[in-house]
Amino acid sequence: MGRLRTGVVGCGIVAQSRYFPILHRLTDRFIVVGLCDIDPITLSEAHHTFPDSSAFRSLAEMLGSPKLELDAVLLLADGDHHDMLLALAEHGIPTLVEKPISYTLPRASHCANEFERQGITLQVGYMKRQYEGVRRVARLIEKNDIVSVRVDLVHPPEDAYLVPVLGRGRPHTGDLIEFLDSATAQEDVAARLAVLGVQPNDVVTQRAYFLLATSVIHDVNLIRGLLGDPRKVPLAYFWNGGLAGQIVLAYSPNLTAFLGFSYIQGGAYEESVRLVGKRGRWTLRLPSPYPPHLPATLESVSGSAAEPPVFRSDPVSLLDPFDAQLQEFYRAVAEGGSPQVGGAEAAGDLALVERIIGVALAGVQDFDE
Repeated sequence: MGRLRTGVVGCGIVAQSRYFPILHRLTDRFIVVGLCDIDPITLSEAHHTFPDSSAFRSLAEMLGSPKLELDAVLLLADGDHHDMLLALAEHGIPTLVEKPISYTLPRASHCANEFERQGITLQVGYMKRQYEGVRRVARLIEKNDIVSVRVDLVHPPEDAYLVPVLGRGRPHTGDLIEFLDSATAQEDVAARLAVLGVQPNDVVTQRAYFLLATSVIHDVNLIRGLLGDPRKVPLAYFWNGGLAGQIVLAYSPNLTAFLGFSYIQGGAYEESVRLVGKRGRWTLRLPSPYPPHLPATLESVSGSAAEPPVFRSDPVSLLDPFDAQLQEFYRAVAEGGSPQVGGAEAAGDLALVERIIGVALAGVQDFDE
């Protein structure tokens, strides 16, 4: 097919910091012919980056322009992507969409089904699955007798790692609580929370749901990519106003996974994927996803009962996961391959989130009770 005539919908921080530089490098595969953003200043900045492209204030305006002849769209806008995805499916346009495809499972499944029904590529942007370190962890799980997998995320305000890249951060990160409360009050989110049994005054579970469905969904997908769906969810507990949580996922009598998250007010981003096996331990440390080319490290401890332990710590890869993600999207569209994460798997992530919320509601969430 050669170069894909590509439209970019949503030209904000994610696009500017991660996608635009890669699109400039991959000019043999992508040509940006259309840019879309509701903010005129953001759109103007993006148009300076791609001066030969056409600029639009809405997706409907972009899709209504016959001269673009779009082969693909990168849907990078913030928020719930349900309505825009349905419009793209109706026009038969292969799409790479940043997570989440929607804030709720029914709407996510609707999008996934429409793309599948029409045989159109839908790739969901879970760039953590593209890390070489994660691929190495997957191979370790296959080759070793692993008894536990633990994913721990410590997430500061995004400004802490966006400012060094772009010189600014997201406007809502100064008050995460306010942002979460406004998001969970949205009609479709509030209605789904009610279906799940979350009470209107249970702000802890509401906030935890939204973090799981939109941000921690990366890590839910990471665990599902490594281990599949758990047989049981024995424990889910949220605290610190819903900004921290611990979840236990049981796969067999010999294998359990743990997912922990904490959203804090400052400091550095931290994420680790820890494997414990009967004869060794491995810890993958992942960098912030925004500064490019930061290495992941893989630490290991091995040995036997008759030998002293051997400790190692090695950088894994400097390859950019966003680059790998775009390369995968190109292959899926131009060569007819299947993306690693499609719409059905992304909907499966939200199905697991709903199971987690159900377990949390069955437990005790209030210290005063």
